[in-house]
Amino acid sequence: MKPFILSALMLIIFMCVPPESKNGGTLAQEKARLDSLRKKRCPRLMSSAAEYYRNRDWKQTVKIYSEITSLDCDEWNPTYAPPQEIYQYYAIAYEQMGKFDSSEFVLLDGLQKLPENIELRKRLAYSYKRQGKLDKEIIEYERLADMSPEDVSVLNDLSKLYKEQERYEDQILILEKILKMDESNEIAQSELALAFESSGRDPLDVYKKRYQDNTENLSYGLDYADRLMQADLPQDAVAILKSVIQKDPTSKLAYRKLAEASKKTDDLEQAAQAYNALFKIDPRDERIAISLSD
Repeated sequence: MKPFILSALMLIIFMCVPPESKNGGTLAQEKARLDSLRKKRCPRLMSSAAEYYRNRDWKQTVKIYSEITSLDCDEWNPTYAPPQEIYQYYAIAYEQMGKFDSSEFVLLDGLQKLPENIELRKRLAYSYKRQGKLDKEIIEYERLADMSPEDVSVLNDLSKLYKEQERYEDQILILEKILKMDESNEIAQSELALAFESSGRDPLDVYKKRYQDNTENLSYGLDYADRLMQADLPQDAVAILKSVIQKDPTSKLAYRKLAEASKKTDDLEQAAQAYNALFKIDPRDERIAISLSD
């Protein structure tokens, strides 16, 4: 009886022990095989890719990087095979071949692994630009602006895209962000003034700030004076023009504008003085003599 009980117990124990997983063993063996292959192939492939890239052999560069990504060499050793480098140079090789749709595919693949990578997103935006996919290019730059809000070059590019699409309100927001970081940015100030005009908003304050931040730039003073005249503020324009003339007493344009502004304020004596000064600078200008006689 005892032998029977012992045999029954042993049978139960054997039944409770799970058999070795066939799939688990296969997966482990496959991983070991792949790791061995990567260890052998990836260093050679990375070296070959760098060599072909340096030699500007774009077709071979693409071929090698295709194998590198198929093997996931960056997963084997991300230090030796950095994923950003792989996908960036892979995409550039396609760009050099004029295959921007393939470049787009490569970059989207890379961004699956590196969704926060700024450089890959910039290249993706460029590939969209070259393919004429303007809406996607804008979306990509909007992502870049969120990811890197202090990158002025990204904000400038996004401002230009909004301008091209006549999205002036969006452009104004971007330009104001730039000016918060760099109040004396003359390009952003000029673009903001134009964006205000294009959107139907009064750009006078923009021209004022631009001049006040750059009083040595006399053309900004003349622009501001023109805007004051358009706003029917000739007395304010006179003050600005006098300031410009103090810095450049030879400015014929400033004297001419001062004379016109003075006439608007009914200060004919000041207008005559401006014309006299202008005549001394350029006595051959017949228009000045006519204005003086008037």
